[in-house]
Amino acid sequence: MKKLQVHIDRRPLPLLFFLEYKNAFIFVAIASLFLWVLSLETPTGLSLEGWKGIAIFILCSLLWMTQALPLAITGLLAIVLIPSLQVLPTKASYALFGNDAVFFILGAFIIGVAVKSSGLSRRLTYYCFKSFGTTIKRLVITVFFIAAFLSFWMPEHVVAAMLYPIVLGVAEILKLPRSYSKAGKALFLALAWGCIIGGIATFLGGARNPLAISLLDEFAGEQFGFAEWLQASFPLVTILLLVTIPFLLTLLKNETIDCRSALLELDKQIKQVGILSFREVAVAIIVVLTIVSWIVFSKPLGLVNITLLSASALFIFGLLKWDEAQEGINWGLLLMYGGAISLGSAIEQTGAAEWMITRFVLDLSLTPFLTLAVISFLAIFITEGISNAAVVAFLLPIGFPLAKHLGIDPKIMTLIVALPSGLGFMLPSGTPPNAISFSSGYLKVRDMARPGLILNFLSWLFLLATAYFYWPLIGMKV
Repeated sequence: MKKLQVHIDRRPLPLLFFLEYKNAFIFVAIASLFLWVLSLETPTGLSLEGWKGIAIFILCSLLWMTQALPLAITGLLAIVLIPSLQVLPTKASYALFGNDAVFFILGAFIIGVAVKSSGLSRRLTYYCFKSFGTTIKRLVITVFFIAAFLSFWMPEHVVAAMLYPIVLGVAEILKLPRSYSKAGKALFLALAWGCIIGGIATFLGGARNPLAISLLDEFAGEQFGFAEWLQASFPLVTILLLVTIPFLLTLLKNETIDCRSALLELDKQIKQVGILSFREVAVAIIVVLTIVSWIVFSKPLGLVNITLLSASALFIFGLLKWDEAQEGINWGLLLMYGGAISLGSAIEQTGAAEWMITRFVLDLSLTPFLTLAVISFLAIFITEGISNAAVVAFLLPIGFPLAKHLGIDPKIMTLIVALPSGLGFMLPSGTPPNAISFSSGYLKVRDMARPGLILNFLSWLFLLATAYFYWPLIGMKV
């Protein structure tokens, strides 16, 4: 009979109490700061409404950064506080929640759910593994490129969640030990990094991109077309895909693993899924038509209208059930975006953003390009600790007035925040794909942090090079 082992936590009781109620303590501290800011005298040159808007901005930014409250609840708090403190009228504040970006994200989630639930994405993954994963190096590169390509057209966290059990199954078939397998580390880093890089390429890879586009429309009255975004991001995505491969292959140095067992198992999986179903073919047709429509008709019809029409078609033709859609849609993210858009509009309409940026520019005397460098650097490293959508919500309301003051194209400001905010390679908390891959047990924090730090810096440098040399060629001058 085994003896019952009792582990006694000998840490001080106050520390245990703090850890148990850490979020409550953080919230009280941030709320106290908020009330203190409200009690201060309104600065010269700023309206009372603008000062209250700044106080709400500080409150929500800190809550998003610390996650003392769920992101969605902070978004709702912003919507409530703006009219409650008379920063904007009630109707104006709540109307902003109906921004078209929220509905674009909703439609994109629905399309992603259909691709996943129909089995189409899994089938494509199996065939790609079978065709290209004949050696361990090819297997890792295949995981990397499948994750990147699928993240062009589906939210990156959906792709990571979908591919995770497949990659884990392959690792288990190959009998890769979790404690020290270099091949295991490479497989799950390939999964995470592929999703991250692919996720910045189009509107669909991450909901932060539609949020950024919506804020662009709100502040500058300008819009990004689907093809225009892809054209701007594609060089950076291509460079990062090529640069990341050596990091993965370095892990596989002197690794000799027989992949035949994995290929045999994939053969079984392919036989189990059978021939293409009507549902898979129909979903594929709708997705292709949607992408073509985004590219060709985005300006006359609007991205949101095309997306919602495609999402509706999935239900009209019986290709998706509402229960499936409900499970796959991140409703909390939609609430967070509604709050972020309302907050950004409040900062802009009250003149608070213009006031903050004027002081920032006068104090630091930054050139336009150096300004972009600083903002992109903040975006790429802040996103390691907070949601990338929160980074967009935090930086763009400040960035757009700054762009106007310095004569920077607002589209460039949109890209210089949205692209790096999705490139968190270092920590499990940086992006959902990192967290999902980390949960496999094949990775330790240092396995991500060391190469991830290098990739973060390289991504930042490549982004600046793209902005300086390439974007002017397509009509966006710094």
